[in-house]
Amino acid sequence: MASITKPACWWTGNQVRYDTLIALPYAANQLPGMSAEVEVVVANYDDVLLIPAAAVVDSNERHYCWISGASGPERIEIELGDQGESFYVVQSGLSAGDDIYMNPFAFETLAEQMEPSEEDPNNLDEPSE
Repeated sequence: MASITKPACWWTGNQVRYDTLIALPYAANQLPGMSAEVEVVVANYDDVLLIPAAAVVDSNERHYCWISGASGPERIEIELGDQGESFYVVQSGLSAGDDIYMNPFAFETLAEQMEPSEEDPNNLDEPSE
């Protein structure tokens, strides 16, 4: 047996499939040729904050989401951990009870207006003449 898996040389859509050998305990009702469905748990978390992947915006290798702030929608940077099928583990930036917006791209125009661009002559990061 190999210690490193290798692809089974076929895939469906965006899923890569791996040939895997699973040892099952003996059961009298198991017969050769039977199939089984196996779920492999890679990580298990207790008491963590999750955010739906649909609420996360990726920009310049950073992650953001929009929350309901005191003066309206507010974009905040968040640090993400592992990702499941539809949720991310939140490492920092959000607190339990924060109201997040599930349609973050509706606010991206607002975010672009908030950040000065590199070509903007009024960019405050550059010294004025």
